[in-house]
Amino acid sequence: MQQPGGADAMSDGLRSRAARRLQSVADWCYVAMALLGAAVVWSIVFGFLAVLPLSDEYESCFVSRNQHDDWNGSAEFLGAHETVVPFSVVCRWGDGYTEQLVADWLNPTVAVIAGLFGAALVTALISSAASRRAG
Repeated sequence: MQQPGGADAMSDGLRSRAARRLQSVADWCYVAMALLGAAVVWSIVFGFLAVLPLSDEYESCFVSRNQHDDWNGSAEFLGAHETVVPFSVVCRWGDGYTEQLVADWLNPTVAVIAGLFGAALVTALISSAASRRAG
C-alpha cells in the first residue's frame, strides 16, 4: 500500500529536476555552439582571404620579403603555392628562399575552435536526448 506523495512522487520530482538540469546543460551548449561557430566562421574567412588570390601573388610575396629580409631584389620569383587545407601560401624564390604568408596561429586556431564546436554539439545532442527521455 503506497502513501500519497510517497516514493512515486519523490521519483517523479527527481526525474523532473534531472530533466531541468539536463535541459540547462543543453541550453548552455547551444550558446557555446553559437559563439564557437561564429569564431570558426571568422577564422575560416580569415584563412580564405589569405589563400584566395585577391591581389597579385608576386606583389604580396615581394612586399612580404622586403619587410622580413634585407633583400636586393636579385633573385627570380618562382611562384606561390597555395593550399586550402591547411591554409597555406608559400612564396618561392630562385635563391632557395621560401616564405609562408598565412599567419602561423591560423590553422591551430581553426582546428581547436572546430573541435570545441563539435564537442559542444555532441554534448547538446546527448543532453537534449537525455532530457527528453527523463521528462
